[in-house]
Amino acid sequence: MRTAIVGGGAAGFFLAINLKEMCPQMDITIFEKSKKVLAKVEVSGGGRCNCTNTLESKNLPSVFFAGEVLDIDGVTGGFNFQAAWTTAYTVACAISQQARCSQSPSEV
Repeated sequence: MRTAIVGGGAAGFFLAINLKEMCPQMDITIFEKSKKVLAKVEVSGGGRCNCTNTLESKNLPSVFFAGEVLDIDGVTGGFNFQAAWTTAYTVACAISQQARCSQSPSEV
């Protein structure tokens, strides 16, 4: 299975790491528009998305949202990283279950 992660911020990288640990056979590519990955770690307000508790789009099956795209506002620091890591882990769990990977999230 091939997975594309759009965004090379904290959530994107954490998602890639968790997903690779859960599904070692998965081919993962991170796409980042800026020249310097992991440069932007501040979560900022913006657009809205329509997600389930797996953070999968209700309108676009197999499209998941994590990190800054979720419009979570907070003071730069631990809260922002926590939101990025938690949403990335949630998405990794959902994708690994869809892909029926050999390792469950509790085994990682």
